[in-house]
Amino acid sequence: MTQPVRWSGIHTALVTPFDDDGSIDVATFERLAARQIDAGIHGLVACGTTGEASTLEADEWKAIVAAAVRVADGRVPVSAGVGTNNTRSTVHHVEVAAKLGADCGLLVFPYYNKPNPAGLRAHVREAAAVGLPLMLYHVPGRTAQRLDHALVAELMAISGVVGVKEATGDLRYGSDLMACTDRPVLSGDDFTFLGLLAQGGVGCVSVLSNVAPAETVAVYDAFVA
Repeated sequence: MTQPVRWSGIHTALVTPFDDDGSIDVATFERLAARQIDAGIHGLVACGTTGEASTLEADEWKAIVAAAVRVADGRVPVSAGVGTNNTRSTVHHVEVAAKLGADCGLLVFPYYNKPNPAGLRAHVREAAAVGLPLMLYHVPGRTAQRLDHALVAELMAISGVVGVKEATGDLRYGSDLMACTDRPVLSGDDFTFLGLLAQGGVGCVSVLSNVAPAETVAVYDAFVA
């Protein structure tokens, strides 16, 4: 993109549509992505948790990320879900996402493995070293690991990290995190969206906006105004 990327506002965590035979429905995905942009969404997130990244084959993941980039055409930033519980495969995802034209990688902390702080630092540094901007994704409900807010702030300070998707569902946690960092904090849960904005958050990686993009943007715009 020629303009600086805006890491605020409403970024839709896009669902991945499937055909009856179980194959991905790229045409429907493209229509969904286009509808988001037409409604004023500030960013697209492809192959995140909502996009069922953990169940997509490698070629399906590439096709969905490529479709998001194609539809966005530089009008809004595209973030691609790149995180796995394997640092080597995560780095590979970051490299491919960059080649496909994504503006950012959404990096969930390793699930199941539950690495210690040193492991988390190494994991994020390895992924960030590729050069694609990264948004960290703290979602204890899926990683089984709720990190101390000071550690998340430390990981956010790693060069190449542009912000965090905060999905504990805990407004006090979000407040404590924002007191430790000046980097963007976006809600990863629609139900904490307004509460985090009120405490200094900058937006939401939204699931609700899949079905109500204009209305979700209108809430954000009203708050900013």
